[in-house]
Amino acid sequence: MASLGIVHITVVGGPAAVSAAIESDFDRVFGAANVKRLSGADRYLTSSAINRGSFTSSPVVYLATGTGFADALAGAALAGRDDAALYVIPGNCVPDYVISDLQALGTTRRILLGGVNAQSPAIDAMTPCAPPPAPAAPAPPAPPAPPSIPANPGDIVNCNSFSTWSAAQAWFDTYYPYYGDVGRLDGDNNGVACQSLPGHP
Repeated sequence: MASLGIVHITVVGGPAAVSAAIESDFDRVFGAANVKRLSGADRYLTSSAINRGSFTSSPVVYLATGTGFADALAGAALAGRDDAALYVIPGNCVPDYVISDLQALGTTRRILLGGVNAQSPAIDAMTPCAPPPAPAAPAPPAPPAPPSIPANPGDIVNCNSFSTWSAAQAWFDTYYPYYGDVGRLDGDNNGVACQSLPGHP
């Protein structure tokens, strides 16, 4: 490249097409200020980025389908001859950003590359592509798992097993909903365990 007198490099496409390592090599040889990348999230946005980075006006614009490469590849010679922008677009609609680009470029003539199987009449009519669907709402959080059922402790305790009323009541509240008063801590069946222990309100 140095022997050709090249001083500026334009990398076309994202890192999946031209790796960051190659761009770094160009940066090292030519200087980062002399290397730029034109890319987009997909081939259509990349096409728009290339044309925006290359043209300030284009009275004639070539349009080719982006679902294949043959029409765009052959049409590039014509676009180069005419110093005209060439956009790749879906075959059945025109993205809104391409419509905006053509307005900004002052385009008065559009040349469609390929037959109707490649580009439908909607392209000639400049039918905008439908907006992408709204992202799906996030799924609601899963309900909390129900508490696990404790094993039945049987009558292994009585009020003498606890030093405070709060400890006895906590034990009672843990097992009573599943097994009843298995420790016989609630003598008067009022839901309060071991009322004689210290700390009972």
